[in-house]
Formats: sequence, structure tokens, C-alpha cells
Amino acid sequence: MENLVNDAKELAYGVYKDRGNLSLIENTKDYLDLLKEYELDEDSLAAALLVNVASLDEIKSFGSEVLELVLGLREFDELALKAGKKNKEEKIRKMLIAATQDMRILLIKLLERLHGMRNLDLFNAVEKKRIGKDTILIYAPIAYRLGLSEIKWELEDLSFRSLNPDAYYFLKKNIGLKRKEREKIIDELKEVIGIEIKKNKIKYEISGRPKHFYSIHKKMINKKKKFEEIYDLFGIRIIVENSDDCYKILGIINGLFEQILERFKDFIVSPRGGLYQSLHNGYVYKDYHVEVQIRTKKMNDIAEEGIAAHWRYKGIGTDKKFNKQLNWLRQVLSIGTETDKTFLYHLKLDLFGDKIFCFTPKGHIIELDEGSIVVDFAYAVHTDIGDKCVAAKVNGKFVSLRYKLKTGDDVEILTSSSHNPSRDWLGFVKTSKAFEKIKQSLKLRYGISGRRREKLMYDDKVSKNFISVDGDYETILAGCCNPLPGDNIIGAISSFKKVIVHNQACRDIAKIRKSIGVYWLDNFDSVVKLNIFANDRLGIFAEILNSIAAIGINAISASANPAGEDVVECVLHINFNNLNDMKNSVSRILKISGVKRIRIE
Repeated sequence: MENLVNDAKELAYGVYKDRGNLSLIENTKDYLDLLKEYELDEDSLAAALLVNVASLDEIKSFGSEVLELVLGLREFDELALKAGKKNKEEKIRKMLIAATQDMRILLIKLLERLHGMRNLDLFNAVEKKRIGKDTILIYAPIAYRLGLSEIKWELEDLSFRSLNPDAYYFLKKNIGLKRKEREKIIDELKEVIGIEIKKNKIKYEISGRPKHFYSIHKKMINKKKKFEEIYDLFGIRIIVENSDDCYKILGIINGLFEQILERFKDFIVSPRGGLYQSLHNGYVYKDYHVEVQIRTKKMNDIAEEGIAAHWRYKGIGTDKKFNKQLNWLRQVLSIGTETDKTFLYHLKLDLFGDKIFCFTPKGHIIELDEGSIVVDFAYAVHTDIGDKCVAAKVNGKFVSLRYKLKTGDDVEILTSSSHNPSRDWLGFVKTSKAFEKIKQSLKLRYGISGRRREKLMYDDKVSKNFISVDGDYETILAGCCNPLPGDNIIGAISSFKKVIVHNQACRDIAKIRKSIGVYWLDNFDSVVKLNIFANDRLGIFAEILNSIAAIGINAISASANPAGEDVVECVLHINFNNLNDMKNSVSRILKISGVKRIRIE
């Protein structure tokens, strides 16, 4: 498997040499080392090396797994570029996660961004600002949501340095310690506190980390405090089994260090936000201010594992469903065995699996429920757009109004001022907004009361026509292609009130100037005229009538007349009430020897 990465390196380095940019080789070596730190598998390493330097034909030789990863990475970049400056960062983050079906793609993109931020000096001043802003608003929060705290902290500090160098270097000077030295202080604190807790035979877990520059800066801005008023430059967290042990450990630590009395907060007795529970206190250790948090495992789960209150505290959002999914993902990220890691690499994300994200022609992102169609998109943009929509283009191609959208689609809605929503739409829209707006429009036009959806759906089932159209038009089946029940069809607007229905395989499709969505109805109550053209032979008329009688279908009227040399036209009028019966009847008739074609009216 190592050969896969070596082959990818050889190809990439060869491209850099051809371009005369040998510095990229050293840069790529550093990038590869970073990817290996996070133990990404060989396919991921190869994809990361090849994504920007190789053609798809070249990548195919590395196997289907590498190809899928490269395609995913390129789609990620395309969506991020399309989102541009038109959208709020939260929507961009959601869209990028929703579009990423393989966990490895997000890890690669976050590490690629981290490597880029570490080498930001290679870019000009304008690019530094742009990259730094994207990083702090989009990529760092994605890392945080995936539980990748170390990546998130470093991305924030590096972005902070590029966006606000004065504030960054002010903090660096005033903290006066390098990161490794700060970590050393944390380790000392953990050891001193741990020795005393063990003496009291209390089960505990202890962890700590130095505050990062951007975290300190945010606290100064949000709480309007001076640097001298920030007391928690170093943080320690202690997890115990019950509330009594929380207070016991508080007493132990109070005896170890000088307290900063105004920093004591008892969120166990008075939970913050009704959910968050913990003891907080501030201390002085070697002239440095330290914040200690003490809580039970249950309290920590509530604070750390995706409960909405936690996200409000951190300023990341309040999506409860997402937080439950995140809790599961965070557990997966903490796994350690080789088998589990293999599972992680092949993990398919479902963080926003119930949402899709599509683009308007101006590049704005519209968030919709999974399974949404063009009509849902139109109403999500604006009620008037929904009411007046008559056709749509998705990724530059005309589609039906029932076309099911997917994340990343570019959607253009075509409208007509004279158009109004059809009652048939109530049967296939996905979003509640679209359903309610259609119902309101119908009520205004026809005085339809606010009946339940099931009743409206039942009324739709007794349509007097077997074809539904996106609008108030009369439908006529095209004679050139004779569409039959179940065929894929498209409507061509021929006049103000008429639509000609063609089979989508019709050779005249290219001539259609203005199309509209048309659909076979599953249920209806309509007399249908079948024009059957067949060889004029003995018994043909009787065979046609017997073929439909055998499945319980009876003709209201039937006639047979010559239609040319040795050809007869049999005309049947049949009262159908569902598409399945009509399809079966047509299918049985077409199987009769001598039957040439059927035209429906």
C-alpha cells in the first residue's frame, strides 16, 4: 500500500519539476507529514497529493477509492468557491458538511487549510486577509463541530495573527510565555492537584490546556475587559463521580493555591442557562491566573456533547438534532484501535443528512429539506416566485417542476405573471412552507377552506383528466410521438391555454421553445379514447375487446373502420379511474398480433 503514496509523490513531484517550482516539493513534504500525524490512510494520502496536479485518467490508475476521494475534494472546492461572498458563514459551513459524504474529505480539507495557514507568509497581504477570514469564519468552526479541538485552536490563532496582528502580538508579549512553556505550567498544575486528590482517595480525571490567543481576545471583546482582568489564561478541568466529590475537591484546591474570590461560581446550585452545571474558581499559581472547573461525568456530558446550551455558550448555533449526531461522532473520533480507525476512515457523514443546499442564479444558498423539488425551491426564494413558476433550469438544463434537487444544484426559476399554482402541487411538494403557501393561494382564488392535507389529496385523486400540468392549461397528446401511459413526458406550451404533451424521446423535442412540467396522474376518473391501428385481419376487433375484458375492463363504446389498405382503426371509449388499469389495457392490446400502434385522446 505504501507504493500507492510513493507513486502519488513521484507523479506530484514530477509535475512541480516540470513547472519549475521546486519549492512546492518541500512544501508538499511538510503537508504529507502533517497528514500522517493524523494517521490518514494511504488512499487519503494519495488523494491529497494528486487532487490538484493529476488528470482524472491519471488518478484512475490509483484505484476507485482514490478517485472517489479526489472527486469529493474537488466538489468541496467548487462548492466553497461558488458560495463566495454571497452567503452567511453558517450556511456555507452547513452546505460543505452536507455535501461531504466521506469523513476523510473533511479531515483532508481541514489539514490542508492548517498547512496553508502555517505557510501564510507565502501569500500577499490581500490574500492573507481573505484566507484568514475564511479560516476563522468557516474552517475553524467546522473543526470544532467535528471535535477536532487542536486543529480549531491553531486555525483560530493563525487567523487571528493575520487579521489583527497588533492585538495578537500584544497578547503574545503580555502572556510572555511560548506555547510549550504554557503547556509545561499546565502539566505542573495537574501533577500538584493530582497528588492531593489521590491522598483523599477520590476517583477523578484531570485535563488542562493553556488558553489560546484568539480565545483570550474574544473574551476581552465580548466581556469588554482589559487584559489584566482576564483570569483564566490557564484552564484545568476535573471530572468526578458525584456532586459531593465536586465540593470536596474544591476544598482541596482552595488549600493549595491563593484564591481569586470574585471568580468563584457555583453553577451546580444555579445551573447556567438551566442546563450547564459546574464549579468554577480562579487561583494564582507562580503569578499566573488559573481557572479550575470541577464537574461530574453527567455534567460534563451535558456541557461537552452537543447539548444546545453548550453551542449557545460557544456561539456556534442551537440545532438539537445536529448536536445529537455530533455527540455520536465525537465518540467515534476518540477511538483508538486499528480496527476502529479503519472504520473511521470509511465513515459516511450524516450530520446534515436531512438537508440539501442549492444555489440561486445570483449565488445565494437556499436550504431545503432532503427530497425537495423545484417548486419547494421557488417558494423558499419568495412566495411570488413560487406562485408564478412555470418552468425551471437546473445546472443549465430544463427540468420538470417535480425534479428532485440535490446539494450544489444551480436552480433558475422561470415565471409567468399570468400563472397561478396548481392544486396538483399539493400532492408532491416536500416543504411545509410550499404546501401552506399553495393552499393560501388556492383559497384566495377559489375560496378553498383550510382543510386537512389528506382531504385535498383525496380531491386531487378524482381529476377529470389523466395528465397533470404545472399550471392552468388544457393538455393535448402529441400525434408525432403518441405518448403512452407511463412514458416520460414533457409539455410544450403552444398557446395561452394549451400544452402539447410529447414523449421525452420524441425527435421534435429540440424544437420546443417553451416547456412546462406535465405528469401522469396515478388516480383519476376519466373517459379515455383509444385509437388502435392494426392489420385488417379476421377476428382482430374481437381479440382487442377480449384482451381488456379479461382484466375486468369494459368499453363504453367500440367501433372499427378501414384506415387505409389492409389497415383498420378500432376506436374504444373506456372509463378508467387509475393509471395502472390504463397501462395494463394498452400493454395487452399492443401484444396482440397485427396491432401496429395506439394513440390516446
